[in-house]
Amino acid sequence: MSSTTDRIEKVVNLAAARSRVWRALTDVRHFNEWFGASLDGAFTPGAAVSGKLTAPKYAHFTLTLWVESVDPERLFSFRWHPYAMEEGVDYSKEPTTLVSFTLEDTSVGTRLTIVESGFDAIPESRRAKAFSANSAGWDAEAKNIEKFVTAADDGQTKALYGVRQLVDGMRAVRANTILMAEDIPESMYDFRPTPASRSIAETLVHIAWLWTSDRILHEEARLHAVEGYDFPAHLKKSEVEEKRSRSKSEIVDLLRTDGDRQARWVEQLPESFLAERVQLPGGASVSRFEMLLATKEHELQHRAQLTIIDRLIGVVPRFTGLA
Repeated sequence: MSSTTDRIEKVVNLAAARSRVWRALTDVRHFNEWFGASLDGAFTPGAAVSGKLTAPKYAHFTLTLWVESVDPERLFSFRWHPYAMEEGVDYSKEPTTLVSFTLEDTSVGTRLTIVESGFDAIPESRRAKAFSANSAGWDAEAKNIEKFVTAADDGQTKALYGVRQLVDGMRAVRANTILMAEDIPESMYDFRPTPASRSIAETLVHIAWLWTSDRILHEEARLHAVEGYDFPAHLKKSEVEEKRSRSKSEIVDLLRTDGDRQARWVEQLPESFLAERVQLPGGASVSRFEMLLATKEHELQHRAQLTIIDRLIGVVPRFTGLA
């Protein structure tokens, strides 16, 4: 805790993704749970959101927040009357304090900085009491939000899924992709379900290229924002590889060697790198880890297409479980 007479500051390191912490702060239903309130409304800039506190000691009190800033996954702030708890007192003409929540990535999750400032403008008769009460209050609320964001999400057991699990998943998914590729006769590798579709060979080469695409995006280009990146030129590289003539054995070998190479690349990436955020259009962001996870899911989507194609060409699809 850092403070002056005007400002309270609390820094909390949370073992939770920035998106999870952001939802806890800005989804009113989640905010109510950890903060101990029954606010009604939505946290949008300029909104006044009111409701009762749920602690029996303060059940008489109506809390009102005047929302100032909602900068997705970076800053949420509002104004309120600090410790305005005395019944029968009109606090409406008093100055308010500004409460801000700032989010930053760390190697293990999110750093949340809580600041309440403006106490020097509060009437002197109750300034010290308001400052003291809210200092203690933010200590308690910091523990509450930490417990909330690291507990089970939406009533489900929260799985621990990190780099090791991602790499294991990558290897398992690729192993099953190779089995499917081996099951398809080479004579059918030029088969297309529709004239505009990729052939089986092109689909398999595209799958092999997916992880090369990630290395280009995250290692060579070190992409920090999706907007402005030349994705048509990027995808053209995949098309060139797909059109290159290869035998079945060459394609299977490509899947195997590239799959192993990319798994070894991912498992050596530092946590700080995987925690970096890539900005999306509209202000949201995703971590590099989430983007790499999406590539594994992308391969599974193409595998679903191949399963249907197996049926079309008379091959009984393998049962591959969840990988």
